Amino acid sequence: MSTKQRQSVRACRACHLRKVRCDLDARASGPCARCEEAGVQCQTLVRRRRPIRAIIPDPASAVTVRAGPSPLSEDDLGPEAPGTISDAQLQTSITISHALEEAGERYNTLGIGDAPRRVAVLGIGDISQQSSILVDFLSQDFSRGSMDDYQVTFVDNYTTVTRVLADEFGQGFKKDGVNHHRDAPFVKRCNGSMPKSLTHAEKAVLELRGAFMLPSNPIADSLVTSFFDRVHPALPILDRGAFMKRYYLTGSSTTCTCDTLLLLQSVLLSGSTAYRHPSLSSTSHEISWKLYVRAKTLVENGYEQDRLTLVQAHLLFSTFTGDSCDDTLQNMWLSIGSAVRIAQELGMHRSLGNASASPAMRREWKRIWWTLFVHDTLCSFEWGRPRAIFLADSDVEDLIETDFQADEPGSLPSSEHAQFFVELCKLCRIISCWLDLLRPGANAGIPSDERARERTRQTQLLLSELQEWRERLPASMQTPPPSRHDGLSLWTATLHITFEAALLRLSTLLPDGAAAVFEAAAGIIDICSSLKHRELLDSLWSFGVHDLDLALGQQARCANSQYAAVSSEGTRHLRRGLPLLQQLCHRNSVASQGAEFFDQLLQKLDQRCNVHNEASVRPLETEHEHSAASGSSGNRASFDGDRSVSAESEQAFGLRNQEQYSAQTESVHHTAIGEWPPILDFSNLQDAGLPYYAYGNAYGWDQNQYQ
Repeated sequence: MSTKQRQSVRACRACHLRKVRCDLDARASGPCARCEEAGVQCQTLVRRRRPIRAIIPDPASAVTVRAGPSPLSEDDLGPEAPGTISDAQLQTSITISHALEEAGERYNTLGIGDAPRRVAVLGIGDISQQSSILVDFLSQDFSRGSMDDYQVTFVDNYTTVTRVLADEFGQGFKKDGVNHHRDAPFVKRCNGSMPKSLTHAEKAVLELRGAFMLPSNPIADSLVTSFFDRVHPALPILDRGAFMKRYYLTGSSTTCTCDTLLLLQSVLLSGSTAYRHPSLSSTSHEISWKLYVRAKTLVENGYEQDRLTLVQAHLLFSTFTGDSCDDTLQNMWLSIGSAVRIAQELGMHRSLGNASASPAMRREWKRIWWTLFVHDTLCSFEWGRPRAIFLADSDVEDLIETDFQADEPGSLPSSEHAQFFVELCKLCRIISCWLDLLRPGANAGIPSDERARERTRQTQLLLSELQEWRERLPASMQTPPPSRHDGLSLWTATLHITFEAALLRLSTLLPDGAAAVFEAAAGIIDICSSLKHRELLDSLWSFGVHDLDLALGQQARCANSQYAAVSSEGTRHLRRGLPLLQQLCHRNSVASQGAEFFDQLLQKLDQRCNVHNEASVRPLETEHEHSAASGSSGNRASFDGDRSVSAESEQAFGLRNQEQYSAQTESVHHTAIGEWPPILDFSNLQDAGLPYYAYGNAYGWDQNQYQ
């Protein structure tokens, strides 16, 4: 009778990796025979029970998935001498199951200070698996039924298959005035959402990315409040009363329910870009990144089937991805573009006309469409990207204040927020017209000099429209006098920063626009300074951060001027605005890049000035002669102190007069320029140890760029 050999209980790590028998268990102490022979350290292997990951799609047929390291053969030990083991080979390999656990732990919580909650969600089926959509669509009575709680399809007056068939076989189908219809299959929304029923494998993927986890109740409440206070006025795509009603039904226990999970995760993400809860130890970017992964995973895996919710989610993504417009997969331009394409598929770019839509639905669609237009225009304006929306393709009515009327009883809309967004839409219309002038193919057959003259003429007309827009602003949106700038609200400041940025960029196309560019850049810094005084600077939206960066870029150009007073004044504004940009570094990479660049640029300018001052000192002069020489050079502004320009310099260089300032920056001036240091070449900053800093069109368009 054969007897089963007793398995060794103990083994060393080296023998375990080589998959050979170890006699460590038979020895009372000391190394095993193999390690003693090889002359290597013998370490006892600490065995631990490895968890088994199992995915069971069907209880009737359970499939267990095991994962672990593959055995090592003698050949896997490498080229070392026989009997030797390298340190890398002694390291314990991480199994797939351990990596999955680590990934789950990473996204299931926001870090120390968070007590996450799990969400239980029930799906309503998979709409994409329906095979009779066209039959169901043509079988409906088009003259009946509201679209409010259903998917919407857009059938325009082109020769599409659905329109051709509906005209012939549809009941109650109208040719004129109605382009929006209920889409088949006629699945009704569940509280404004259509979650898909998930398989076990799909749930496992979403669980791995933390998609079903919510922050603790206090943290979630603060992020939702932050969104509606600091983001929603510039992104009015949700009805606050309706959303909060559903949010409070979520519950505060460790296991809660949520019908609109994607929308809630997106709102939490957007709120995290403007506020960080003090109980969380993680950085603002890390918190936002985890929330972004949760929400984006729901989109990528087709969890949400409602197109309107997808439009809202992509717009909310842009508040986080606006910080990374140079990323090829995750940036504001792509997020807004995705939202625009889905919205156009729904037909949001066309008026609902005689469609069966309630007044609440019409108001919501108008707010979402004009929000898309505003953010698409400003994204192109800031980054120089092509636009996705052209108003010639749209006939949606203009926004008015009554479109912000709350749908839920007891919800009071903010008059300031409504006025802010209505005026912002008007301002973006002017910006959109200016962007049309820069389209390279618009006047391809016209000579370049004639195109330049026409562009200058159109720009001057648009500048007049900008001034008229500013004069017609409501009293609540007007900027107070400089002595009362501390009373500037966040949204009034945001509106005027956008105006100053538009004024700055339009003026760059004018031959005599240097003074307007300088004043607009200084105005942006003034407004941001008032926001900092009121502790509102951290709530500035990403477009405002880019505008501040643009303003400092223009001041840097002035600081590099060959004229002493111009350079001193530009450097003074650069010093004043740099702390504002540095304060925003923790939440915006554009701010951190710009702050580093301008800080080192100021150091370079100081070095240039110091070298020039040392070179101008005569070796044989006495201390009294040095003082006399310093007193006689008072017409050249100093870089020391606050770098303010003396009254004599301002009068000599005419900084207070736009015409004189423009003339000084365009032609050679006769006053005290000979000893001023030469212009610093920005292209040589890399040679001086400065980081590469490419803005594209962020500094504005040069007047000869499109000639």
